Amino acid sequence: MITRAKELASSIAIDGDFDLRDLASTDYQSKNTHYWPDSSPHSRAFQARFPDSNQLIKMARLAVDGRIQFWHPWHMEPTHVPLLARSNRKWFAVRYGDLEWTHALLRFNHVFDLGAACALTGEPEFLRAIARELISFASARLRHKDHRMLQNQLDAALRVHQLVRTHDLIKNDPCMHPELSLLAGALTLNDCRFLFRHLGERVGNWEFFIATALLVAVEYFSSWPQSAEWNRRAYRRLSEILASEISGDGIEMEESPMYAGECVLTILDYLLIRASNSRPLPSEVEEKLSLMLEALDRLKDPCHRIPAIGDSDALDFQYVMTYAEGVLGHPISSQKTRATHSAEEAQRDKHVALAPFPDTGWGVSRWRGPSDTQWYLLFDASGRPPERRSWHAHADDLQILLHSSKTDLFVDPGRYTYASHYSSSVRSFAAKIGVERVADRAGSVVSSRAWELNRRDWRAYFRHTLQHNTVSCNGRNQSGYDTARPPGSKRGISCQRASGPIILLEGSTAGEPATDSQSDRPLYRHTRTVLVVAPIVVILVDNLEAPESCDWTASLHLHPDVSARRASDRMVLVAPGIDEPCLFFAASAGGPDVRIDDDWVSPVYNRKVRSKTIRATAYGVQTTQLVTVALLSPLKERVSDCQCVIRFGGNERGPQPSAVIIDIHENDSRQLLGISQPGGVRENHEISTDGRVAMLRYEGDVLGEVGLLGGTSVCAGGREIIARPNIGDYFESF
Repeated sequence: MITRAKELASSIAIDGDFDLRDLASTDYQSKNTHYWPDSSPHSRAFQARFPDSNQLIKMARLAVDGRIQFWHPWHMEPTHVPLLARSNRKWFAVRYGDLEWTHALLRFNHVFDLGAACALTGEPEFLRAIARELISFASARLRHKDHRMLQNQLDAALRVHQLVRTHDLIKNDPCMHPELSLLAGALTLNDCRFLFRHLGERVGNWEFFIATALLVAVEYFSSWPQSAEWNRRAYRRLSEILASEISGDGIEMEESPMYAGECVLTILDYLLIRASNSRPLPSEVEEKLSLMLEALDRLKDPCHRIPAIGDSDALDFQYVMTYAEGVLGHPISSQKTRATHSAEEAQRDKHVALAPFPDTGWGVSRWRGPSDTQWYLLFDASGRPPERRSWHAHADDLQILLHSSKTDLFVDPGRYTYASHYSSSVRSFAAKIGVERVADRAGSVVSSRAWELNRRDWRAYFRHTLQHNTVSCNGRNQSGYDTARPPGSKRGISCQRASGPIILLEGSTAGEPATDSQSDRPLYRHTRTVLVVAPIVVILVDNLEAPESCDWTASLHLHPDVSARRASDRMVLVAPGIDEPCLFFAASAGGPDVRIDDDWVSPVYNRKVRSKTIRATAYGVQTTQLVTVALLSPLKERVSDCQCVIRFGGNERGPQPSAVIIDIHENDSRQLLGISQPGGVRENHEISTDGRVAMLRYEGDVLGEVGLLGGTSVCAGGREIIARPNIGDYFESF
């Protein structure tokens, strides 16, 4: 086996056009260089990156037997059961119907598991398994050097990361042979040469992995003749993408929070190898890293998770912070943002706090509800990301997420899979003899996972507008996500303002013509107003306009632990830890028809679970206002006793109502809310205002609270409550 390793290293050097002698001193030089502090699996940084040593050893034992599971913390495409991969053909075969499994195998996560287990236990079987895997892969890549899977830059970058961090753990093992180090070095150098040739071609999270892979490799193997040049170019590229790919908010341009976190992690991996060797950390990288960490800190929900937006799983942000502290060597929990401070103060005062992301187009509000429940609402008005950064985007413009510290209520459905269809591992052979369908059917029957993927295009299903908490026109995706029309300019939240317990968020999007007919008619327009009146009221007002009659469907996707039932004038939700929230719906025209659909939610990649979706549809109208009122808890006693009346105000200038009046009451407690459209005028209703939002709260006949956003006056029942010049935003509690 050792002789074979040396032969393969020599062949890879010839194929890669580099001198094997350049690697001869690498093994000895790298003994004085560390990836992990002291090359130890017991270091603080290692324990932060891989906190479960028992799981590492367990997964390594499976890998020894050829059973592979992708499970690492924050893994981009995890699997949930070990899958068999014995043959040398495994490297390029599409196993189990999902190409992502093959990509994950080529990234060498399982090789790192073996290396970590070897360092943790000292058992020689793990080192022998590493030798088998490297020899198997080297043989396969020499036989199939033109295979398209070897042209994937992300796979190569992640493989370099894993090869370096694995080699650092096993290089001092008494059973480690120099020939195995030589093979690992040859594979790493070959991948780095490939990455360097293509440096600068990619954007988004790929380029972060590519640039940092080169930087990590040349820090570790600094005796390579190419190291100095590669270091300069890779660092310059890292500086470029830190400037171009990270918004002023600190969010990566793909606008998928998990991938923003992945970029943070790979930057930390680069800083780790410098810190492990007592080299100074680049200040510009540290500064941008701090901005990115603070952004994710502001974005996290009450359970400290990165929210699922686009191709994101909801993942524990504390893991990232702990690793950052392990790398940087000092606690960073004290680096709380102003938004976090204001959120805590607002929760103590039972008022809302707003954390805006103006460059990205997100708005996050937090407040404290009854029973000390922390509430979190995210409004996503970002639009489609820029060109070449939109692969991870879903058709989810103007969606909301509503979470609490006790349970999630309205959730993003997740991503489930990146496979758009079942992929056969014998397709090329089957095509030659004309039995593609038979081969595909046989393959899908053999694997339940493949059969499930073959049932429908789950990738398209989970990306669809109907699968998000927003509005679909005629059951279609929003514009720019699956049509030829370009997505248009960057959107964003057009209004963000707050006063006392009231917060107002607003955004808009435009869509393609509403029917299949081809014409240059105007686009439909959707404007969503989100109003929070803490601690119990969340209101959505969807203003919908089209050049011809359409069906408008608003969806609310419930967490799998939340159920729904119809009760007279409302939908009642049963959610753990929450006192049966109620939903009320109304439309100014066309309905709405409200129903409960069976649906799916994907809490993590490669897994989906049954859930419920509430959908309200206004049928066959050009223009309508669709209103959803969520009462999260009772005004005083029981939420089932609360009543909610929704009325629409007229507009002499057109068919679109200019105001929505919402009257919520329980016994002698009452909240009266008026929501006007931009440019609206005073209307003769029970409550009228020249502002965007007016709120009155009564106990019996006694006025207890009054609030106003963006105006100068409020009238109720013909009586002027507020009339002051230039008042703007106002709140008072009596």
